[in-house]
Amino acid sequence: MDKMPKGYVDVLAKEHKAKVVALEHRFYGQITPENDMSTETLRFLTLWNQALADVNHFIHHLYDGTHDQRQRVDRRGQVVSWRSLSAWFRIAYLNATVAAISSSGVVNPISRKSLKLSRRVLDLRYK
Repeated sequence: MDKMPKGYVDVLAKEHKAKVVALEHRFYGQITPENDMSTETLRFLTLWNQALADVNHFIHHLYDGTHDQRQRVDRRGQVVSWRSLSAWFRIAYLNATVAAISSSGVVNPISRKSLKLSRRVLDLRYK
């Protein structure tokens, strides 16, 4: 892909002279499933605190460890799972970003499982 798609991200990036970077969610424990899309294999996609730590590490690496208040980072979520992570990342790593934008992100708990996840994110933030 030689060009980012046009849309609100492109408009905001131009307006704020921002760099746009896309991250891909990864599997944990294994890089890719072994030709197996079963629940047992796909469970490696649910380590949310590791996903948040990955984004924080990426931001740190992006600026070679020199990230400070002059370098503004905005976290955006586009894919369904990343939409919630965008908001949770802002809570868990408050100093890593200046904003979080999530298009149609689910931030209110909708099940016991997501309620537990929200609590874990808050626990990370307030350790």
